[in-house]
Amino acid sequence: MKIDVQELDCDFLVFSGHKMLAPLGIGVLYGKREILNKMTPFLMGGDMIEYVYEQEATFAPLPNKFEAGTQNIEGVIGLGAAIDYIEQIGYDQIQTIEKEILTYAKEQLSKLDFLELYLTSNENHHSSVISFNIKGVHPHDVASILDANGVCIRSRKPLCTAH
Repeated sequence: MKIDVQELDCDFLVFSGHKMLAPLGIGVLYGKREILNKMTPFLMGGDMIEYVYEQEATFAPLPNKFEAGTQNIEGVIGLGAAIDYIEQIGYDQIQTIEKEILTYAKEQLSKLDFLELYLTSNENHHSSVISFNIKGVHPHDVASILDANGVCIRSRKPLCTAH
């Protein structure tokens, strides 16, 4: 879904690029400028230093202040391509398809009496993640069995989250 950090008025927002089809190892950390300016970097090196004096150093302006070391250039290019791809399809189109799949999945899963679903009743506040338990079976066993059959899920006690 499209996120507007100004509308949310969030201090920080983080996401992994691979969740939106980018390569592994790339992501985004958004922070409000006034908060980031007050923070001290925890990694040093590269172009994050503006000036070095005998007894001190000053940090480069944002965003370089937090960019120590060699950047993940191929990851950044991949993330840009993933964003372009998603924008080409269109957020509305993706939401429509996702809602159709989610509706179908919920209808089919709710027919299984051995399955306990954890869903919000408000369709507008539901993501594409379906949380569930299989009654009487440990979540790690469910994850192992489904994984062995090509179904990717994340197991967390006391529930499993299918992706």
